[in-house]
Amino acid sequence: MKELELTIEEAENLEKDLKNKLREGLSFQNDKKFISLLIAGLGDKRGPLRRTFSKGLAHIGEKAIPYLINALHNHSNVIVRRASAKTLRLIKDPGTLPHLLKALTNDPDPVVQGSAAAAMAIYGEKAIELLLEVLINPQSTAMQSGLATWGIAFIGEKAPKLIREASVSSNKKIRAAAIAALGNQLYSLEDNYAIQIIKEALNDDSSDVRSEATIVIGKLNKATFGVPLLMEKLNDTNHEVRRNAILALIKLKAFCSLKTLKHQRIKETNKNVLNVLNLAINQLEKDI
Repeated sequence: MKELELTIEEAENLEKDLKNKLREGLSFQNDKKFISLLIAGLGDKRGPLRRTFSKGLAHIGEKAIPYLINALHNHSNVIVRRASAKTLRLIKDPGTLPHLLKALTNDPDPVVQGSAAAAMAIYGEKAIELLLEVLINPQSTAMQSGLATWGIAFIGEKAPKLIREASVSSNKKIRAAAIAALGNQLYSLEDNYAIQIIKEALNDDSSDVRSEATIVIGKLNKATFGVPLLMEKLNDTNHEVRRNAILALIKLKAFCSLKTLKHQRIKETNKNVLNVLNLAINQLEKDI
């Protein structure tokens, strides 16, 4: 079946018609032709028009979902697929989660993948397990794993119990994602249990987990707490952990670490870490 396309003039007329219907409170939930036109309008190159059509479909709600799902999975126009994922996010029906997961893992376009992940993240605990599946799936691309990690971090504040359970998972990818998510929750040092998890993560068997923990400590902006822990990580066996520890020390304005950083510069063998060490020393000396 040939996909419906709108001319510039048709799209503009449709926008006017939609605004009139909304303004007059007219019901068009069961108007299949009008819904199909709005779906076609999602392919317009003009952002304001796309947003208007998206809001119209969100207003229709449940009746528009099958049309949006079909467009998300099958439409040849990538702009329509992107806008369909974003519109499903506006409708907020958890029944669309499997379809959003399919778009995240199967659509070749990274923007569609990102829009699907963002739409999934609004469902909190209901989406956690699905995003974890993406994270541990060996078939997932780096982009898909990264989006899943972002989604889990976004959800973290809404599902603290699940995130804490994930932080002790046997899977290192899940543990790393959980630590990153905890970092978005810890705006203070009042959550003693979460702080203990972060401390333990600094000595995790996985360098990815240790690396995430150093980043989290830098975000906390609590020098008295964080600097001693980060100083220990300057001798970590993994160069990425060492690099992130140094960057976190810069964020914390750890002037007391200058002497140690200069000593580290003498013995550091990794070029990337050495570059960051020089940056840290120069920056901290300049800010004193």
